[in-house]
Amino acid sequence: MIATLRRRDFALVWLAGLISMMGNWVLYIALPIYIYQLTGSALATSAMFVAEMVPALLLGSVAGVFVDRWDRKRTMVVANLLLTLGLLPLLLVH
Repeated sequence: MIATLRRRDFALVWLAGLISMMGNWVLYIALPIYIYQLTGSALATSAMFVAEMVPALLLGSVAGVFVDRWDRKRTMVVANLLLTLGLLPLLLVH
């Protein structure tokens, strides 16, 4: 493992993935709390979970076929940029 991390390209991709996953886990924890505090509704909080999971369940395997064919670096960058653009409206909510 250490020898693999000495390769600069792999180390950068690994570090970027680590940072991205840490951000995702913070989002998975903080977003439901934020929505519940904002609305006070368990229904709204559960609707957020449904809105988050249904596209992944329905499109995950289909998207996987295309992602395997695309450039990995560009796919990761575009996916993270789209996630960022999707979260920016949260700054305007409160």
